[in-house]
Amino acid sequence: MRSLALAVLLAAAPALAADAKKPAPSAKAEKKDRKKVEGLNLDLKFDALPSAAGSNKPAMDKIGEDTRASAADATFEVIKVQHAKAFSTSAKGAVPIPGELSRVLLKGKPPATEKFSSAIRVRCAQRASARIEVVILDPRGDTALSANGDISYRVDATETEWVVDWDPTPLRGGGEYKVLVRIAGQPMGTWPLQIVAQ
Repeated sequence: MRSLALAVLLAAAPALAADAKKPAPSAKAEKKDRKKVEGLNLDLKFDALPSAAGSNKPAMDKIGEDTRASAADATFEVIKVQHAKAFSTSAKGAVPIPGELSRVLLKGKPPATEKFSSAIRVRCAQRASARIEVVILDPRGDTALSANGDISYRVDATETEWVVDWDPTPLRGGGEYKVLVRIAGQPMGTWPLQIVAQ
């Protein structure tokens, strides 16, 4: 086995020696062997992109765009504060049932308010949704009743009403109470409310 491998090696030796004596190909010869490849002419043209400053077109379609402002940018005005035993809704707004109350009665022992409701009508040209707070202050200026919620507007209206139903609440006594209204944290004013002990 050893002799066979040695014989193969000896037979291959002259060929290997001849290859080793051959000169390496020159750089000129390599250039000749290379094939000339024609390059592709890519002449791409792009339209100029419009700048945001010079464009008259809107960035996107604004179908059904809502032009309502945020509560911080809006101006609110309380048009009316009214009280009733209850309110029904109509196209014209809250309707007092059976009619508007000129005073609220205190009944029982200890004296407590009768059940009643208050409707606050608010105007806002920007139709901004906002937080509303209604506080009834006693003659000393302390909070007797309070409620809060959110007001929102229809797309075609700049006025809305917010109605709060007051549960019977014990009070110290009757007198000249005041209804304080805040919208988006801003006081809108006070309105008188007569509470009478029966």
